[in-house]
Amino acid sequence: WKIPYFHHPIYNAGPSHGSSYNQLRHWVQLFDRTGVRLVFSGHEHNFQYSDAPTTGGILYIVSGSGGELRTGDVRRNMRRAHIAGWGAARQFLSVEIEGKEARIWPVSPDGIVVKDANARSLPLPVTQHAP
Repeated sequence: WKIPYFHHPIYNAGPSHGSSYNQLRHWVQLFDRTGVRLVFSGHEHNFQYSDAPTTGGILYIVSGSGGELRTGDVRRNMRRAHIAGWGAARQFLSVEIEGKEARIWPVSPDGIVVKDANARSLPLPVTQHAP
């Protein structure tokens, strides 16, 4: 596993910050060439994860709500931003890697519901497989 991390998210639906794809696309190209399949970032104060089939098979996780929580609903921006799931709760991540499978849970003392762009609840954990 090669797991890079950034402060600014490459893919992000908001509500306070946009995607950093244009500024960081050279990293996306490098990740594609070198077999990266999981990337972490923060900056936006909520939980989000990318739609890996539309982001080159790489799963991008945004986890920036350990402190202040951003209010606002990002669902209208999710498809355009390549975000598959979003949850608004103070949280941190629990990550388990077993062989070629990574399992990522957002953990919140208040509980967290992760939703898609149509407000349907999504199952947890979020999983990704190494090549």
